[in-house]
Amino acid sequence: MSFPRLCLLFLASAVSVHVSTAQTRKIGHAPEPISPAVIAQIEASFIRYPVCNQDVACLECAAVPVQVGSLRLTDYFRQALPLPQTNALTGMVLVHIDIDDEGVPCCRSVQNYTDSPHPQVQQLNLDRVVAAMPRWQLVRQNDHAVSSSTSLRFVFAGPAGFYAEPFFTGGLHPQLTDTLGMARSGWRWVVPPQPVVPLQAGEYAQFEFSIGPTGKVHSVNLARTNATAAQEASCRQALEAAALQPVQQAQQQDRGYFSFIGK
Repeated sequence: MSFPRLCLLFLASAVSVHVSTAQTRKIGHAPEPISPAVIAQIEASFIRYPVCNQDVACLECAAVPVQVGSLRLTDYFRQALPLPQTNALTGMVLVHIDIDDEGVPCCRSVQNYTDSPHPQVQQLNLDRVVAAMPRWQLVRQNDHAVSSSTSLRFVFAGPAGFYAEPFFTGGLHPQLTDTLGMARSGWRWVVPPQPVVPLQAGEYAQFEFSIGPTGKVHSVNLARTNATAAQEASCRQALEAAALQPVQQAQQQDRGYFSFIGK
């Protein structure tokens, strides 16, 4: 399955959950299927850049830089994008970015949800601006740097300006740790993991591990991270020192996962 198609399905899923929740507010209610008209609308929103055609090993798991050089993310783009074009736009633009295994970003596609036609959005030259960004933090899996992806959301308000922020349409993103998943596995933390070497904002380390009959963590494996080796080791040690106990009336499993998130 192609990356654009995956992205389209992720976004459709997000729209489906949002609509279903807003309409029913009932736990356990199955999301309503996405209509062909909505799928067609999403598909029509894409502006694709074929030059960015690399395969991505880790979807939606790159950390968006909080700062680019000495500038905050929004300020960086405010300086990089042409002012007349940004002032002419109202609405949202989603920018889907790939990062290779050396941290070099490229713009795979843009989704245009503004009131303007595609050619006007293309005048922002977002593909060139993204390609000119400094290298991003690397994502590692099994101690090897891998290619990754993420998305940015730009919200334009005409002459009032715009802002840029992370936007994630699906997958397990590092800024979302999964306490619910642990509860469903049949265990809960009684001694939570507490790393000695702290993670900074945008840094994360996600682990998979086995749980012994007494709640002892063992066989810890790194799933993905963009942290340093010292931070990773500290997180691993904290996980191995933690303890769990069974959740009442839950089906116990012997595998779990945990994400350390920088604040």
